[in-house]
Amino acid sequence: MNFRLDFDSTISSAKNVDAGCSFDPKPTENKKRKKKNKGKNKQEEDKEFKEVKYEEEAKKESVMEKKTEKEAKEIEDGATTDDMSLPAAKKPHLSQPEKSETPKAEFSGKKEVEQEPTRNENHELAKEEVKSKNWSEPQEVTTVEDSKSLVNRLCENPPDHISVCCVGENLGTESSKIRMIVISCHPESYVYHLKDETRGLVKDGLLEKLLLDKTITKVYHDIGPVSASLIHEYDILMDGIPIWDISILFGKICLSQMDTDELGVSNKGPFKKWTKQNEDYGKAVSSSYDPDIVGMLYERGKLISDLYRACIKKTDEIVWKTVKKEVFQAAIPSNETFLAEKVKQLKLEKKEKKQAEKPQAAAPQQSQQQQKQQGKSSKGKQGKGRKK
Repeated sequence: MNFRLDFDSTISSAKNVDAGCSFDPKPTENKKRKKKNKGKNKQEEDKEFKEVKYEEEAKKESVMEKKTEKEAKEIEDGATTDDMSLPAAKKPHLSQPEKSETPKAEFSGKKEVEQEPTRNENHELAKEEVKSKNWSEPQEVTTVEDSKSLVNRLCENPPDHISVCCVGENLGTESSKIRMIVISCHPESYVYHLKDETRGLVKDGLLEKLLLDKTITKVYHDIGPVSASLIHEYDILMDGIPIWDISILFGKICLSQMDTDELGVSNKGPFKKWTKQNEDYGKAVSSSYDPDIVGMLYERGKLISDLYRACIKKTDEIVWKTVKKEVFQAAIPSNETFLAEKVKQLKLEKKEKKQAEKPQAAAPQQSQQQQKQQGKSSKGKQGKGRKK
C-alpha cells in the first residue's frame, strides 16, 4: 500500500509539473516578448544592411565620377581631331553605372564627354575638311615663259577650282587698272604683279587662257567690278565660263557655327572689308611689290577656297541655279554701262570663232567618210571583174 501511494503521488506530482509547464501564463508572455524583440532586431539588421549597401554604391559612383572626369580632362588636354571618336567608344562603359538613389546631378562630367562627337553625328564637315592645310608660300610669276608653263600645267590637269583675287585702281570704271591677280589652287598660290611693264603677262603669258578655261571653276570676290575691268582692259568676257562669286554664294548658304568658327569668319563674312581693301591695295602695289599685301591676298585666296568648298557641299539644285543666275548677271554688264558696245562685239567675235571652228572639226570626218565610200566602190568594181 505504501508503495502504491508513493507511486500515485509521483504520478500526480508529475502531472502537476507538466500542467504547470504547459499552462503557466508567465512563460507565454516571455515568449511573446522574445518574438517581439527578435522582430525589432531583424528590422535593425535590415536597416544596417541597407545603409552599408548605400555607402558601397555611393563609393562606386564617386569612383566612376572621378574616372569620367579624368577621361574628359585627357580628351580636352591631348585629343586631336582624329581622336574625336574616343568619347563615343567609351560611351557604353560610362552609360552603365549601377543604379542608386543618389542625385544624377553628380554625373555632370559624363554629359560633357558625350557631347564631344556631335560633329560626326550631325553630319557636319570634319575639322580637316573645313580648313585646308599645308599650303606652300606664294610664288611670283614674272616672265612669260613661267606663266605659260603654269597655265598649260593647270589646263592639262585641271583642278576642281581655283580662287582668283584681283585688286586695282578704280575697278569697274573706264579708268580701271588691275594691279595684282593672285591665283590660289591648293596647295599653291601664284602672284601676277601687273605693273605697266608686266601687263603683257595676261595675253602673252596665257593668263587670259586660264581665266577663260571652261574645265576649271573660278571663284572670285565682288565679281561685278572685277569682270568689268577684265573686259575693259583685256577683252576677257566670262560668258559661259564656270564662275562663282563667294560673297553671293555665302549669302545664300547657312553654314553652321562650328564651320564659321573654324574658318574664323562671322555670319556676314569679311566681304565688305575686302571690297574696301581692294582699292587701297591696288594703289599700294601700283609701282612696287609689297610682301605684306601679297601675304594678305594669299590668306584671302585660301579662305575663298575653303568657303567655296564648305558652301558648295550644302548647295542644292534650286540654290545652285539661283546663285548661278545672280553671278552671271553681275559678271556680264548690262546694256546701260559704258561696256555695252564692247560686250556685244566680244559676243559676236566669240560666235564667229565657234562657227569657224566647226568646219575644221567637220573636215576630218568628211575625209574619213570619203575614204570609206571610195573603199566600198573599189571593192564593188573588183567583185564585178571576178564574175566576168
